[in-house]
Formats: sequence, structure tokens, C-alpha cells
Amino acid sequence: MMKKNIIYLFFHVLILASVCGCAKQDAYDSSVVRAYNIYLNGKPWQLNPGISTKPFFIYKDDTGDFIANYTSHYRFSLENGRYRFVASPMPANLIPDSVLSTNLKDLVIKQAPRADQHVQISAAVLYSSPFEQPLHIDMISRTGRLRLQATDTKSDRSYNTVRAVVTVKRSGYRVIDESYVETPLEVTRSMATDRGGINYTDDFVLFNTKSEESGVDVRLELLDGTGSIVRTRKLDAPISIFSDSLTLVQFGLNDSEDPMIQQYSVTVLPENWTEEEYDAEEPFSIPEGFTVLAPDDDINTVYNALKNDNAVSEVKLFLSAGTSYSFANGTLSNIIKPLHIVGQQTAAGEPAATLAIQGNVSMGTNTGTPLKISTIRFENLDLKPSADFFRFRDQDFEVDNVIFRNCEFRDLPATMWYQQSDGDLMQIIHNFLIEDCRFINLNLGSSGLLGLGNRQILPIYNIVFKNSTFHAKTLGSAALITNLNRIDRNLSVTIENCTMVNLAGGDMKFFDLNGANTDAFHLTVKNNLISGNAEAGRGTWLILNKVSSREITNNYYTNGFVLNNWGVLAGEEPVPTLLPMAALFEDPITGDLHIKDKASEVYLHKIGDPHWLK
Repeated sequence: MMKKNIIYLFFHVLILASVCGCAKQDAYDSSVVRAYNIYLNGKPWQLNPGISTKPFFIYKDDTGDFIANYTSHYRFSLENGRYRFVASPMPANLIPDSVLSTNLKDLVIKQAPRADQHVQISAAVLYSSPFEQPLHIDMISRTGRLRLQATDTKSDRSYNTVRAVVTVKRSGYRVIDESYVETPLEVTRSMATDRGGINYTDDFVLFNTKSEESGVDVRLELLDGTGSIVRTRKLDAPISIFSDSLTLVQFGLNDSEDPMIQQYSVTVLPENWTEEEYDAEEPFSIPEGFTVLAPDDDINTVYNALKNDNAVSEVKLFLSAGTSYSFANGTLSNIIKPLHIVGQQTAAGEPAATLAIQGNVSMGTNTGTPLKISTIRFENLDLKPSADFFRFRDQDFEVDNVIFRNCEFRDLPATMWYQQSDGDLMQIIHNFLIEDCRFINLNLGSSGLLGLGNRQILPIYNIVFKNSTFHAKTLGSAALITNLNRIDRNLSVTIENCTMVNLAGGDMKFFDLNGANTDAFHLTVKNNLISGNAEAGRGTWLILNKVSSREITNNYYTNGFVLNNWGVLAGEEPVPTLLPMAALFEDPITGDLHIKDKASEVYLHKIGDPHWLK
């Protein structure tokens, strides 16, 4: 009996030792997540008591495998290791049970089909055992709201439903690397209107758009009681969507039979804005990564600090509407990083940000090796250079994109862009874009607006002038584009929907497009309007050489304007308008080129800069 009890006692001791050993092993292999700081768009956030929401999604760092979905109410333990934490204030909507076990590498938040779901989700934050430091995780809005709002006071009873079709460029959000699925998608929603369009308003929650790229396209189909389309109207330009903001687009549905809506306003407001009237003091959305200048900031000090900060890879400055700044001579004489200077987008009639620039702008090195820069960009600005704008002498650089968008230049005293170097391929531009810009009272004389040195190979491979105006007091022999004859490889030039006016007359040249040294030269010149004072027997529109492929169509000139040589083939010549310059434009001398006659072919066929058709 004693022997049996001893055996039993020994057996229980073994079990107890085994249990204690397991407990000790478990304690060694796991750690407790005790502290975390959660933010929503940079502001502290916490889950309300009593709510069972589980905002944390946890994945293995190396494999991306799903581990757990936890609430933030309590501490929890995880096996020792490296994890990726993802958080959302609306977890059941963004990562429902049906996709809960999806590998992080494959996890995509899709655009909601009805555009009614905000996406607020953090980056996949690395957090490793023993979890001694608090977890910091910020849930960021990846979407913004687009509000379409009709301003009509007169109804149109021919339709009773508005079907909005919004074409987005981004159809999904990849959680693992905070990137987007860049696949176009149509989001469609219909709304009844018993008052023929009056008070039509509809909201769409959409992924934000890159500021460098076009936004979403909006098409409105007006349907009758049978579902048939009475007519279709479309906004004439893409609309940008900003995270955690409301983009309010106001327009008339019934004010025109024109399928293109050209008269509308775009206002960026806080996401929760609900007031009837826009308060100019309300904050506006800032493109991601930009430094906002206060009205009393010294732009030279801010720029130099960013330029000299090794942690800053691109200088991005945002200027509020109505503010004014001035770069001192020399501040921009040695650009060494990508540069973006963007003004706040304004509605018609509101003043843009003004930026004066003393001296020349330049960039690059003198090492014999071109400095690579991705982007030089000016947007939504009233630009006032004091001399030649960009002028390069022996600096070495290679730039992917030079962008001037929605800018006004008034009384530009000399050239806008001129390259000069003592060696071939020391100055290279891959893409040069002027879009939605107005140059008023140009004084070019013998200097080209965009010119290259004609002794060395200093190429600009792709040049686009689009939806812009070139109004010149003096347009001399050097032309708006000149000295392309040394460009090697492939050259592409597009001049589309531009208005060109030369008030000086004389032996002018508009475009000197000589592709003598190219392997291939692709040329598009269409939907342009040419005007000005001219003298019989003098002047040339296009000087062309070695053009491989060409589309020169649908161009017009004002009645009475003459040139010695259009420089094109038979059938490519511009067509005269019915009206002369003085009768067609509001005030061509001062540069107000609004089209007075809404029945003119220029207005009806959308010829020239669309800015003047509004």
C-alpha cells in the first residue's frame, strides 16, 4: 500500500513539473502588447467603452499571414517575433470576415461600388517583441468626398432622373505599401429629381487623386420617365479629390444645350462642412507632403531650409490664394532637388497666389555629369519673372518633367526657357508641358519663348503646348519654339487648343520646328486660333523640316489676318473665321480674348484656349 502511494505521488509530481515547465516555456515564447497610441488623421483616438469593435489587424512581418483581429480595449499577448499592425476605426466595413484571413500582401480595399464608404486605415506598421515601447499607429483618410451640386433656378421637365457617372483612375488601395490600384473604374448612381434638376445634389466618396495627375471625370446623363437619355453633359476637365476633404463642384444643368459644362466652380472644404455659404476663412486641403507658407513667411528662408535639409528629397511649397511672395535674386539660381510650387486652386474671379522672381532661375551642376531631377513644377500661380525666367549656361542636368499648369505670365520681359552649354547632352529635358497657361503682353523680339542652343545637342524630347494663350506685343524672328534642329533621337511636339495673337506684325515666326537631326519627328497641331496685326508678304506660321508623322487639322485664323507663308501642305492651312480680330475678341489689345460672339465657329467648335470660351 505504501509503495502504491509513493508511485502515485511521484506521478503527480511529474505532471506538476510538466505543467510548470510548459507555463515557463509559454512565458518565454510570448510577450504582451500593453501600450499603444492610436491616432486618426494625426489626432488622438480611442475606442469608446462598451463597443466591441476590433480595430487591430495583425500579420506576420515576413510572410504576411493573418494572425489575429483584436480590440484596443485590452492587452493581448503574441508569440515573440516581428509583426505588421494595421488599424481602422471601421474594421468590419473595410476588412470584413469574408476577407479576414487574406494575406497582407494581397489585401486590397476596393472602391465602394456606390461610392458611400470612407477608407480610413493605417499603414502596415512594423512592431516587434518584446513590445516594450508603445505602438504608435495613425489611421489616415485615403478618401475624400466629391459633391456635385446644381445651381439651376429654372427647371427642365424633360427629364426626371440624373444619372451621374464618375470615372475614377484609382479603383483600390493596397494596404501593405500604401499604394493604389491604378485601374479606371466607373461609379454610377441615379437620383430622382422632381423639379427638373433644381436642388440636385449628390455625394461620392472616392480615393484621393495624385496632384501631379488628372482627377476624376464626371458625366451626367439626364433621363426621362422611360429611362431614355434626354441629353448628356460632362465637366470639361477632371476634378481633383483630396483626402479628408469635400470637393464641392457647382454647375448649371439646364443653362445650356452644350454637352460640355465649361462654367462651374470648384471649392475644397473640410470633410464635415455643411454650411450654405462658403466661408473664405475655412481651411482648405493641402496636397500631401507640401509645406504651407503663411502670408508673412519669407519664401527664401523656407525654400533654402528645405533645399539644404538632407532628409527632404523634394522641395514642395503650397501658397494660399491671394498671397504674394518674392524670390530674391540668386535663391533659385542653383536648383538641386525636384521643385513643386503650387498655389491654391481658385474659383473664377478669385485672385491666385502671386510669385515674383528676381533674376534667372537655373539648376544643375558643373561637374560634367548631368544632375538628375524628376520634376520642376509651377501650378495655379500668377508668375512675375523680372528677366529671362529659366536660363541655363553650362549647367549640367537631366529632368524628367517640366510642368507649367494654370499659370499666368503678364509682361514677361524676355525668354521663358533657354538652354546653352559647351557639351552635347549636358542639358536634357524629357517632357516639357505648358497647359492652361496665359502669357499676356509677351515681349520676345529676337528671343524665343522656348529656345535651345543650336550648337550642341541639348534636347527636349517631348514638348506640349495645350489649352494656353500666347499674346505678344512683340513676336519676332525667334518664335515661340525655336532651335530644335540639334535634337537627336525621337522628337514629339504637340500644339493643341492654343490661342496665338501677335500685335506687332512684322516678319514674325510663330513656331520654328526643324527636326533635322532627329530619328523621328511626330507633330500634332490642331484646334488652334491665330490672330494679330499682320503685313502682307511677311511672317510664317510653321517652319517644318523632317517631320515623320503629322496631324495638322482644324486650325483657324481671324478674318483679315495674313501671313506670307503658313508653312504647311495643301489642305492643312488654317481656315478664316467670319469675324475679324476686333469683332471676335473682347479686347485683344489688353489681352482679354473672351469670345464675344457665341454663334461664331470658334465658340461652337471649341477652337483655341478654352479659357476664353467660358
